[in-house]
Amino acid sequence: MNAREFLGFKRMVREVSKTEVTVLSDVHSFPSQGDEFISPNLVICIGNKGHCYLRYDMQQKELVENRVAVVMPNHIVMPLSLTDDYTITLIVISPALFEEIKLRSLSHDHFKYHLEPETNLSPEQSAMIMKVVDLLKEVAASSQRTMPNRHEIVVYLIDIFFELLNSYRPDSEKDNVNMPNNRKLFNDFCDLLALHYRESREVSFYAEKLNYTPKYFSKVISDTIGVSANHWIEEYVTMRAKQLLTTRYDLSVQQVAYHLGFNEPSAFCRFFKRIALVTPRAYRMSAKDAR
Repeated sequence: MNAREFLGFKRMVREVSKTEVTVLSDVHSFPSQGDEFISPNLVICIGNKGHCYLRYDMQQKELVENRVAVVMPNHIVMPLSLTDDYTITLIVISPALFEEIKLRSLSHDHFKYHLEPETNLSPEQSAMIMKVVDLLKEVAASSQRTMPNRHEIVVYLIDIFFELLNSYRPDSEKDNVNMPNNRKLFNDFCDLLALHYRESREVSFYAEKLNYTPKYFSKVISDTIGVSANHWIEEYVTMRAKQLLTTRYDLSVQQVAYHLGFNEPSAFCRFFKRIALVTPRAYRMSAKDAR
């Protein structure tokens, strides 16, 4: 992705809060390959050609042709490598629109994507999905003035997309009522962490919010994702810190510390260095040098 494509990509993703949804076709690379990032948006990746290897949370994933990955908001993604012929379609959905879709379409059972984001499609299923995506792209590019009912059509098309995708998933026949509680708990934990990571980095805080004892809560999270809840919290806060250090150069390291909820900048520096193995200042400088 060249500099112009990169800036255009960032602008469209940044403005998705205004447009509600953005569809990007023929994306050949990630703008931050080799760097972890967290998006507040729902991002749907549809593999068109080639291979992309990435880390989704703590798991290694591969995005290939006819594979759809639903990246839920506030998860940690790190692109690792890709082939020269790699091409995907991206659908970026704003948090507000995603919340509306979840409320209007409770049957979609979105929380299952937190742990299992991928769905493998047959060529015929992929072609059907892309028909909906192409229409969604056309409607998303329209203005409210030229298409007064644009919002309703966008919601309807995304609803159709998930209805199709869920019917293609191997777990589509499972009874959602009997879905393992650990998946729901991890989903709720992710949502709470995105809301309260500035307020608390204590496992007991999130366990209490979810009405579990810290011991039981920690065990379920560890059994579900393979790392402790405390480790997950630290990784998440560190990623938020990295985002601020590399995108908000108007903020000093001290201001970043306060923004993240640390009472003392020195405590933030110790925390960051323990997880990232470099000081916040050194990390910021290396990011600037790499630009």
